[in-house]
Amino acid sequence: MPNSPDAIPVPPWLCDLVRRRFRGVAAGHRLSAGGPFLVVEGIDGAGKTTLVDNLLAKQSSVDEPTPILIRLGQREAIPEAIRPVYQAHILTVVAAAKGFPEACAHLQRIAEVDALLYKFRLDAARSQSPDMPMISDSWAHKRLCKFLALAMASGQADVPGLASGIIDAYAPVTGTPSGVLVDVPPETALERKGGRFSPWETVAPPGLAHLAPADRFLQLARATATLLSVMAESMGWARINTAPNRVADDTGHLTTLQREMSACHC
Repeated sequence: MPNSPDAIPVPPWLCDLVRRRFRGVAAGHRLSAGGPFLVVEGIDGAGKTTLVDNLLAKQSSVDEPTPILIRLGQREAIPEAIRPVYQAHILTVVAAAKGFPEACAHLQRIAEVDALLYKFRLDAARSQSPDMPMISDSWAHKRLCKFLALAMASGQADVPGLASGIIDAYAPVTGTPSGVLVDVPPETALERKGGRFSPWETVAPPGLAHLAPADRFLQLARATATLLSVMAESMGWARINTAPNRVADDTGHLTTLQREMSACHC
C-alpha cells in the first residue's frame, strides 16, 4: 500500500493473524458435505463474473456437467423472511443511517448476520443437488477481507479483538477446500469499473469521506486485495492474473478454472 495518510492500514499483525487462521484450511476443513465446491475470489472489478460465466458456457457447449452457480448478488439469494433484517444490518445501510463509527461498533454482529446468508445459500444449493459440483462467483472471503479493512479504519479501542471476532463470524462459510484468486492490481479493477460503483464498494471511514468515489474504491480495494492475497497464499489457492489481457480473450484462464474444478474435493 502507498504511504498515504488516506490509506486504510493493513498492519503486519493483521496479516499474521490471517495467515495463522487460514493456514492449512484447504487441506483439512470440510465446508459442507456433497460434491466439489470451487470458490472464485478477487476484488471488485477483477473479472470473476466474466471468468465464471465463460466457464459455465464452455462446459455447457461441450455437453460436460455444468457446475451449479452460487452468486450472492442475486436478489433471490436473500430469503424473503430475513430480507428486512439483513438489509437493516448490512454495513452500507447502517453506515448511511448512523455514521461510520457507529456502524463499525457493530461490525462483528453485522458479519455474523452476513455469514448466515452465505450458509443459507450454500445449504439450499446442497439440498437441491447434493452431489453436483458448485462454483461461486465471489464468496465470503472477499466480504471478510473488506470487513477486516473497515475494522482497521474504524478507530475502535480493541481492533485486534474485533478483527479476530470478524474472522470467527465468517468461519462457518470460509473453510472451502479449493479456490482461485483472480489477482489484479486495484488500479486495473478501477479502470474496469468505469466509474460505476455500488455503495458497498465505496464505504469509507471519516478520514476518507472527502475523497471522490473512485478514490474511496481504490483505498478499500487495496486493503482488501492485500488481505485476500495473504489468505489465498495461506490456503494454497491457484491464482489468475487477468490484468495483461481482456478477461474474455484469454483461454488459459478457463483451463485453470477447469483444472481447479476437477481437482477440488469436498
